[in-house]
Amino acid sequence: MVSTTIRRRISGGIFVLLLLLAGAAFMAGSPWLAGNRMLLELEHSTRLEFARHGKAADLEVPNIPGLKMFLHPNDSVITYRILAGKVWEPNETHWVSRFVRPGDVFVDIGANVGYFTLVASRLVGDTGHVYAFEPDPIAFSILERNVALNGITNVTLEQKAVSNEKGSIQLFLSEKNKGDHRIYEGNEERRAIDVEAVKLDDYFADYDGAVNFVKIDTQGAEGVIVEGMQEVIAANDDVVMAVEFWPHGLSGLGTAASEFLDLLRSHDFLFYDLGLGVGGVRPLREVYTKGLLQRFEGRNEENFTNLLVLRGYEEGQKLVWKSLGANRLVKKDTPALLEAQAKWEREQRATIEREGAAATSLGGGMAHLISKRPDQRSVEEVQAIKNYFRATTPLLIAEREEAARAKAALENFKEGLIKNRMRKNAMP
Repeated sequence: MVSTTIRRRISGGIFVLLLLLAGAAFMAGSPWLAGNRMLLELEHSTRLEFARHGKAADLEVPNIPGLKMFLHPNDSVITYRILAGKVWEPNETHWVSRFVRPGDVFVDIGANVGYFTLVASRLVGDTGHVYAFEPDPIAFSILERNVALNGITNVTLEQKAVSNEKGSIQLFLSEKNKGDHRIYEGNEERRAIDVEAVKLDDYFADYDGAVNFVKIDTQGAEGVIVEGMQEVIAANDDVVMAVEFWPHGLSGLGTAASEFLDLLRSHDFLFYDLGLGVGGVRPLREVYTKGLLQRFEGRNEENFTNLLVLRGYEEGQKLVWKSLGANRLVKKDTPALLEAQAKWEREQRATIEREGAAATSLGGGMAHLISKRPDQRSVEEVQAIKNYFRATTPLLIAEREEAARAKAALENFKEGLIKNRMRKNAMP
């Protein structure tokens, strides 16, 4: 049983914390103190102290049991969704779990309070390692607590932002969404704190191991981060990345969405759409630069998605062009082929008129189209007859077989590209 003295101390401590928070909130609204470094440090320290009294949430990550997390007490997005669903971004979590293997090195950029850091630490196991970067002091302190809470020893934590150059930069803080801190000011008035920034190429300059998976979720800083990790990407042929794609956020740091996609593409990356982070697990769907720009650029400023990127674009394009070329041979109009089709139509029509449709190998629908006079057929009907003839005529057996082989090679390549990078015994 808790003694009266202890109860009084706890109550008094909570009262002091609430009083400090109230004072910090009052001072935050004061024009005289707005942006004051002392105020920001006070608010961070009091909110962190308050967070320490919070209860850890139990996570329910598929195939990764037993994880617990302290959550940011003043966050309106990540905290709420994890409390409600016991998992953060289910589809991205699923595919991270499929691609990260025991022994891998995982880099978590924009770690926040550590959800993907915790998940990755279990996936890479004792022989792997996680490097987690988070510049916000409160989030970083909760991240540290979460690593300790789960008894994790294979993680290196860095209270740093990641950019294309090292030095001191400003982190502009969001009042409600604690996953929306940014290293650019934008159009909003936000308070800012100075944080240390590091370039990933500098950070790993003396590192001679592999980097297998990189997660980047940094509210628009993705462009400058990728600029600053060119050597890391070049040195790791099999690296896979999960990257937020938010054109409005990218433009805040002077990166055009098209330039960002081109930069990734220059490293031979294919793009797969992971979605917004809401909803359930779904299959990977390849997306292309043009489609991404049409869907997200110049529209609602909040439009974004998450991309899984892995190498293989150039080889895939060669197979795409080979498949297209083989299909063009099947579809190509040559005088001999057009004459053969006309002769075939005349023969089929004569048989139908003489013996009925059952005397041909045509289905009822095709027999009906062949029976119609050519000048009475619609454009769609003409194309349907043409397609049927080319799919069945012995004149194109070799071309059809080549087209089928090219299509199978492309499908096998893309399927193998994903399977070869997934961990063994991954969940179905």
